[in-house]
Amino acid sequence: MAFAPLLISLVLGKTAIASPIESLADEVVRLTNAERKKAGLLELSNHSLLEAMAERMVTDLSILGVMRHEDRKGRDLFTRADLAGYPWVAIGENVAQGQRTPKQVVAAWMKSPSHRATLLSTDYREIGVAYVSSRKGRYWVQIFGSR
Repeated sequence: MAFAPLLISLVLGKTAIASPIESLADEVVRLTNAERKKAGLLELSNHSLLEAMAERMVTDLSILGVMRHEDRKGRDLFTRADLAGYPWVAIGENVAQGQRTPKQVVAAWMKSPSHRATLLSTDYREIGVAYVSSRKGRYWVQIFGSR
């Protein structure tokens, strides 16, 4: 049976305990904001709808076993954002496969001119990040947006 881990928080009373996978996504956001700060840009804030979109996309990538910008149904980011109800003015996405740590994936994105441009774009104010490790590999997704 194939297994694609989901991002889950366990809530005990009023205390939320983040899973290691959530901690990896949070670290990608932190490192992304550190790169933006070095470039003199504003930090991005987490947005739950962008996070949910990233989680769906990273799950699709892990099921498909490929790295691409279309989901399992062939929908591009713009269509996925519209369907999710994110009222975007600007929207962007970085995907990656194989990196073991948040530091490695952010470094890889910063070395790629197109991914770097997305990560450092002044068009974005919000971010959602997801990570999954499956039998088919490790996948990372960042979705950037502005409303």
